[in-house]
Amino acid sequence: MDEGLRTIRSKASGILFEVPASWKPVQTGKGLQIQGEHGDVFFANLRSSFTDFFKSTDAYITSINQYSENERTVLDDKVVSKGFFGNAYREFVFFENGLGRIALISFTVNPEFLDEYMHIFEKIEASL
Repeated sequence: MDEGLRTIRSKASGILFEVPASWKPVQTGKGLQIQGEHGDVFFANLRSSFTDFFKSTDAYITSINQYSENERTVLDDKVVSKGFFGNAYREFVFFENGLGRIALISFTVNPEFLDEYMHIFEKIEASL
């Protein structure tokens, strides 16, 4: 693990990922949010089975009020949606959580700090 990062484990799925050590984890009723000064990461397990992967991810994305999708990348085992939630940049990454369900990580950041935070988001995604 890189200096300045710490490993967080999702209690719901056991998935490990790395976040900056200064970010603060907050467990919500919907998942785990890890908050930085100008951005955050949210991790959740969806109730949908991985067998409904593409249908469920599409339904989730289209159900979010104020989210404007600019780009979607669809792979066999991952869907990435990039866009804006109001004025904030937001990126959703959907994947199989190892328990036959769909997991979600969303990255949100103030667009003024996008360049600074993008490498953090890439490291978090790569650590999955």
